[in-house]
Amino acid sequence: MPLVPPQSNVTGGAEGTATAAIESYRWDFGDGNEATTSGNKTSHVYNTEVDVRRYTVTVKVRTPDGRTADGRTEIVVSANPDL
Repeated sequence: MPLVPPQSNVTGGAEGTATAAIESYRWDFGDGNEATTSGNKTSHVYNTEVDVRRYTVTVKVRTPDGRTADGRTEIVVSANPDL
């Protein structure tokens, strides 16, 4: 499980789907915030009031013909880079 700082860059996609064939990426950062992008990279700032917190990041991709696929990963966000 990756340990990341509160401000993180995220890359996502779907296996078996060429990036050029993906029309949109819908991100759920696991902290109540979401975003939709046309590219497979985004960034997000987590508000960490505690030293360490786990989040599940989900991305759902959509192709121009309406097919969808999704993926998720669990991350640990730490405001303390020495952990």
